[in-house]
Amino acid sequence: MTSPRRRPSTGSAAAKATWSFPRAPHWSSSWRGTPLPASRGPQARSTRHCSIWSAVEDIAHLFAEFQHTAFRLETRRGYATDRAGARFQAFMRGVDPAPEPDNAWHVNVRERTVQGGRFSRVRIIDEPPTDGQRFLMASAAANASMGEDIRVLARAQAVHLELPDYDFWLFDSRVLVRFHIDEQDVTTGVGVVDDPADVLAACRARDRAWPLASPPTEVWTQVRSSV
Repeated sequence: MTSPRRRPSTGSAAAKATWSFPRAPHWSSSWRGTPLPASRGPQARSTRHCSIWSAVEDIAHLFAEFQHTAFRLETRRGYATDRAGARFQAFMRGVDPAPEPDNAWHVNVRERTVQGGRFSRVRIIDEPPTDGQRFLMASAAANASMGEDIRVLARAQAVHLELPDYDFWLFDSRVLVRFHIDEQDVTTGVGVVDDPADVLAACRARDRAWPLASPPTEVWTQVRSSV
């Protein structure tokens, strides 16, 4: 087993990528939700983008009820839920993430995939990738074995494509759920977007990103060989 080594912080001017992205021709930490105690929950509010900010549990039903597609855009350099987990801490000690086939998220993905549903993600990755991004790439094979189709995209490409700078889930190209994540990478709330223009913009962002994104196993192989 090859042990991953810590890479320089993305904030360091001395950090330089030694790998590149190939251009492709085409209820757990897995959905990055961190429930908050009731006393810290976000206050309900109405905005152009979100009809209400609420706890992540309030959208859990969407993952079981969508008909055709569930797409996720992940834009962060890391997630607090990942860093707090034992698998991430073991990964930082050189242990590859172990599969969790009985995880509730994976069970639902398997069931929905059998029923004809499709889960897909595009994860934006820095060059060089952060520890959190490396962990997600190392974990992606287990997600794929359950039925998820995950791709990664260099942040420079994401900027060029003018992708959103926030995380979201898009269900059946009709229901958009935007995440509110604080500076400590903690999800403090989610909002169901009710503006049709924003839903359309999310669909277009997905369609721009997907053809240029690459399987994470390909990029992870390059990353591991460069350390």
